[in-house]
Amino acid sequence: MKRVIVMVDAAGDFPYADLRDQTPLDVARSPNARALAAAGRCGTLKLSAWNSSHAMAMLTEACGYSARGAKSIRWGPLAARAAGGHPDSSRFRALAHFLTVMDGDVLGAAFPHSDAEQDELLGMLETELSEALACEIRCVSFGKGRFILDVPRLDTPPQIRYTPTDLTGKSPERLTRGWPELLRKVVLLGSERLAAHPINGVRLDLGENPINGLWLWSGGSLSGVSQSEGLRGQAMMSCEPLALGLADALGLPSLSMESPYGLDRIDAAFDVGEFIKLLRRSDEAVVWVPAPFARGPHEGPEEKVRRLDAIDYYITGPIRAVLETEVPGRMLLLAAGIRHHGRPEKGRAPFVLWGRDLPADAAAAWSEREGLRGDLGSPRFSTLLDVLRT
Repeated sequence: MKRVIVMVDAAGDFPYADLRDQTPLDVARSPNARALAAAGRCGTLKLSAWNSSHAMAMLTEACGYSARGAKSIRWGPLAARAAGGHPDSSRFRALAHFLTVMDGDVLGAAFPHSDAEQDELLGMLETELSEALACEIRCVSFGKGRFILDVPRLDTPPQIRYTPTDLTGKSPERLTRGWPELLRKVVLLGSERLAAHPINGVRLDLGENPINGLWLWSGGSLSGVSQSEGLRGQAMMSCEPLALGLADALGLPSLSMESPYGLDRIDAAFDVGEFIKLLRRSDEAVVWVPAPFARGPHEGPEEKVRRLDAIDYYITGPIRAVLETEVPGRMLLLAAGIRHHGRPEKGRAPFVLWGRDLPADAAAAWSEREGLRGDLGSPRFSTLLDVLRT
């Protein structure tokens, strides 16, 4: 029997006063997810803040890694591979993100308005850091607000515990004190150069947060990914370059789709015909959907509700139709992480397991509240995967 795992990063959340003390999943119409929940089995995964802020580790676990092995993945060199770079043991590569820093502490992640604005900032950093530190520093764009920092190999790689969304209220200067001198200088000197850039003068004049800091996470000289650790018969579909890079490193067939959040049309976010071919050639397809939480300063929980409905229309609905009419199988729909106001949190993240061969339980929606009524309880993620595959 074919299987499809749809993992939505950070779909779980907590109630908002603006939503009449309901969560975004409670409010979202999501008719396809509700139909799957009403006809299937539900539950909740107990996630720590570590799970929430490193949800990509759940993706690697779904691809065959142990929970411990998933935590060892170095996403910086894997991102470089996804961006077209070759493995290079002489370089240290880390994912990096722009920040807004106020009075020495992080206010939050920062996002340039356009690719051109990002390229201008990265070009400046690459030139000025290379000159100041007397070594080759590369900055490769990897999505708005995010880039790959590529520096000479370090004898002692840093222990990086925080992702950008974990940093709110923390001091980058304090957190980098134990880092190798080169990386510490990159963060502190890079922040100084960003703060002085004319783009920030314009942003401040417009009443916007400046882009005056940067942070590194999940870096290394090797990716920690081996084709021998991937599951046979698995495939990947995503609009997230990291997920497609993981598929490439594991030797899995993959299919690129569009982000569902900005679409305005009547068909799916992916080529349905190609997805059917992919599923027929594979035992299992993993679909990774990036976080639907709103990033803009004027976007409240209503925007997260809209994005959850977009996932249902452009992704969940077409996959449901394929499994009901073209390629019979099971579907696991789950929230791979919990974020409240964009911050990683610990708590219960709901899931739905549906298939023609599975009995229905009392739950009637893909939501935190309804998940508690499901008969699958709160299993470990590895246990849930075993249930799906048996």
